[in-house]
Amino acid sequence: MKKSNNTLIIVVSVLAVLVIALIVQNQMLLSRLPKAPEKNLTSEQKLEISQKIVDELSKFDSTKGKVPTSITLLESDRLAELKKQYPAIYGKAAVGNYLVQYTDLLVIYDQKSQSIVSQFVLQSMNFG
Repeated sequence: MKKSNNTLIIVVSVLAVLVIALIVQNQMLLSRLPKAPEKNLTSEQKLEISQKIVDELSKFDSTKGKVPTSITLLESDRLAELKKQYPAIYGKAAVGNYLVQYTDLLVIYDQKSQSIVSQFVLQSMNFG
């Protein structure tokens, strides 16, 4: 029984490391996305767009009452790389969609159609 518990702990630890690596790599890839359409916007305009997206997303059950940790415009050729590396998340995404990150959820949001293109649940693991 003790060996079985040790094996379970190792498997859970490996999965946790993989999830963390996925999140870190995702952040690194997103940080390299150019912000061309938004670079000419003022801070107030960016804040207005972000608030509008948060308000629109509050109508969906999966995002109701949640506060995003970041909102990123999906733009440029980097989206093709993201689609290839993470098809479950970015497969249906298009240039101009937004990646809205919550502590437990990634959402690809199409503001033009006010619809969620895709979403990916992030599960945290507690040790101890």
